[in-house]
Amino acid sequence: MIAAPFGGGGFRGDMCGAVAGALMAIGLRYGHTEIGDAAGDEALKAKVAEFQKKFIEKEGSLVCRELTGHNFSEDGAFEEAKEKGVIASKCPRCVNSALEILDEIL
Repeated sequence: MIAAPFGGGGFRGDMCGAVAGALMAIGLRYGHTEIGDAAGDEALKAKVAEFQKKFIEKEGSLVCRELTGHNFSEDGAFEEAKEKGVIASKCPRCVNSALEILDEIL
């Protein structure tokens, strides 16, 4: 429920919701709370970069509108993507890819 707005790239076709959720998981594991924790910051940045690289290699982009071919900020785009089966095929695939990568790097 808390991550529901990530779907459709924040309803705008921006960052893929699966990517956004994965970055939250990385932040939960590698995020730091102390100001000036340069080592922690570097570890977090490295994990984010690793995830992003692997996701792009697997799916081709981090951006929802590029992954789906639809810009969900446009009227009717979601309905069109749903009718074409994009939501039922591409979105679960991206979620699975994100989970596989997280399982590998966390």
